[in-house]
Amino acid sequence: MFQTKHRNVLTNSFCLVVVSFFMFTSNSNANQQPQICSEIHKLLILRQQGRAPDDFFVESLEHGGGGDIYPKLDIDGDGIDDSIVRSCGAGIDGLCFLFVKLSSGKEFELEEEKFFLARVKSNIYVVLGESLSQPEMAKLGKRRAYQITNQTIKLICPHF
Repeated sequence: MFQTKHRNVLTNSFCLVVVSFFMFTSNSNANQQPQICSEIHKLLILRQQGRAPDDFFVESLEHGGGGDIYPKLDIDGDGIDDSIVRSCGAGIDGLCFLFVKLSSGKEFELEEEKFFLARVKSNIYVVLGESLSQPEMAKLGKRRAYQITNQTIKLICPHF
């Protein structure tokens, strides 16, 4: 009897420690993400409701080669439009490519699942894992966001 009771106490204590660890880790990861991640998240919810700011979703034009071109974007801030093109394959895998060529000559590429470009506070972000047809709870923790800068395309929100 004593051994069973003792074993149950140890098992319950172990479970409490494991749950506490995961809660701490989850909260730590959320707190380590930049503030912009929660701002993008709020704007995505507004977009789902049809209330996002007009300039949040960066409009593109169809490009003859089966891709989209994003006109009038100046990523490096030099007053000259940069070349930004998205090309998505027709396959099931849903992979898309983003080609960024700055007027300074620097070039960056990103290969990811389907995405769109968003503008937040004059910065351009690549947003993945967003669908207007899915409920919010189905998307939590599955979205990612990259920021396009004059130096690189960097992952800033690995999951939100």
